[in-house]
Amino acid sequence: MFGLLLVCYVLMSADRYHISILAPDIRAALGLSLPQMGALTTLFTLGIGIAGLPAGSLIARYSRKAVLLAGIVLFSAATYLFTVATSLLGMVVFVVMQDIGMSFLATGMFTLAASYFANNRVAAVGMVNVCFGIGSFVGPWAIGDIRGSSGNWETPPLVFAACGIALAILV
Repeated sequence: MFGLLLVCYVLMSADRYHISILAPDIRAALGLSLPQMGALTTLFTLGIGIAGLPAGSLIARYSRKAVLLAGIVLFSAATYLFTVATSLLGMVVFVVMQDIGMSFLATGMFTLAASYFANNRVAAVGMVNVCFGIGSFVGPWAIGDIRGSSGNWETPPLVFAACGIALAILV
């Protein structure tokens, strides 16, 4: 299960690059100004910041697996919903939802790694961080490749959302 969760973490990390890679297309599709698009591309920190403490509280009350799964499903659903948003406000709401899910997943991954692998905590947490790096490297490439072959900006997030839901089912 930890291996599948690491794959989810790679996906989550890669998913963070959709808005910046697809910004010209999104901006044109919704008629956003440059400042609006700039705000949208950096907004992910708001959702992560909002959800950090609640994620820890949920893990204290419920199982790590439940919080991890909720995070995967939430960020995947929000990634899908982002593609059907018709306004800046809709996109903002879905980006914040996506990042709340990412926060649940990240918090769950670090607590899972530190507790289940007590004898090798440093290595386990290091593996989580390596997966973030892999997603950060692979994400922009995959997003650009999917965008280039599909011809529209919606396809990369839809592919990532479908992969997230499939991984949640497998976990």
